[in-house]
Amino acid sequence: MAKDQANRATKNDTRSGRPEQSATKPGKSQSSGASSTAQGDADEDHLYGLASVLYHCLQGVTASRKYAEDARRAGIDELVEFFEECAEEGTARAKQAKELLVTYSEDGAEDAEDAEDEDETEDETEDED
Repeated sequence: MAKDQANRATKNDTRSGRPEQSATKPGKSQSSGASSTAQGDADEDHLYGLASVLYHCLQGVTASRKYAEDARRAGIDELVEFFEECAEEGTARAKQAKELLVTYSEDGAEDAEDAEDEDETEDETEDED
């Protein structure tokens, strides 16, 4: 069953249109001096990571609630308590991931607006010359 879930997760990543990524990309080092394009990729990777964690936390919460209900029907209170704790922890982690996703996606939007403002200012200065 775990293999099936791992295979489905791999297929989902492939279908998302995002290539699988290793810790270091071929031809690129992890040293400083990365180009602005590489920085943009890194920002997108962080947002993708946050969205992925949020999604998987919510999946875990849904599963934990189902398992808690199954344990409740079976009359196994210890498991009910365990699965409910898992759901609560997953919910807290999902809220944290959501807050971070909003924060960092807003930062990216503000940075893009700042860059556009700078470009407009440069264009206006050139027009005056």
